[in-house]
Amino acid sequence: MIERSLKLFRTAAAVCNFTEVAAMSGMTQPNVTKQIANLERRLGVQLFQRTGRTVRLSPAGEILRDECEHLFAVEADILRKLRSANERSRSYFVGGTSTAGSFLLIGMNAVYQKEHPNRALHLKIERPEVLHRMLAAGELVLALTDAPYDRAYFLSEPYCMDRLTPVFAPGYLKRKTFSLGDYIRGGGTFILDESGSGGRAELERFVREHGLPEIDPAKITEVCSLDAVKILVQAGGGISVLSELAVENEVKASVLQTGVFGEGDILRRVDFIYTADGDQRFIHEFIGFSRKHIGRSLIRVPER
Repeated sequence: MIERSLKLFRTAAAVCNFTEVAAMSGMTQPNVTKQIANLERRLGVQLFQRTGRTVRLSPAGEILRDECEHLFAVEADILRKLRSANERSRSYFVGGTSTAGSFLLIGMNAVYQKEHPNRALHLKIERPEVLHRMLAAGELVLALTDAPYDRAYFLSEPYCMDRLTPVFAPGYLKRKTFSLGDYIRGGGTFILDESGSGGRAELERFVREHGLPEIDPAKITEVCSLDAVKILVQAGGGISVLSELAVENEVKASVLQTGVFGEGDILRRVDFIYTADGDQRFIHEFIGFSRKHIGRSLIRVPER
């Protein structure tokens, strides 16, 4: 079907960062750069304009990006039709954000496929904006997300509530329970995932709702992955706010410690999202199955 260089271009056009593309694609950064350069040479146009470390799409790149959305949608439609030709064995592409996908969706998939051996679920763990584009293009039938999404465009069903907790290196703070407001006023530092992530958005909402001082951007170290957040927090670079699910193993190993904000808990809803064009029979079957097998440690959301 669509060659890999176009898939790499599509990802690069979305993030405009070849290092991130390499991490998302399981490749080295020089290999990504080479693949994009080869594509530019075959097409005879420059797709990206590079200024130092800054990369942005050229006018030709913007045109190719828009055309790729149509091309990938056509490919996804063809694949859906081919899979639908064999009702006894079907495949579905399901996505999830970093936390929801890695710590909830993978477990759901294992249980679901054990009870439905003739169905194959292909999982995609992606950044929220990438998931949204894939859903809109028909490349995913369903996604589990803990991040904000366009409620006017996507249909949704609640799955559970996820508790976010302050996380820091053992001994970094004197007390497990502390005031977030006092920490901000005292110039405390934060290690946070990049803007757009679910945890980052929920922390900012919590600060606004409790009338706390705005976090000084100079006190925020922003990184691009959950693993990077954990590493910097473990090194004593500051605190973060992460899902309890995401740090369970590190807390058990005593390399990270969780605390409690004096202002209260930060809770966020984890939703299934999908479009009206998806396979509604599978979507609602999988959602119902997942609710039936929800883990005891999760906070249930009443069904609508």
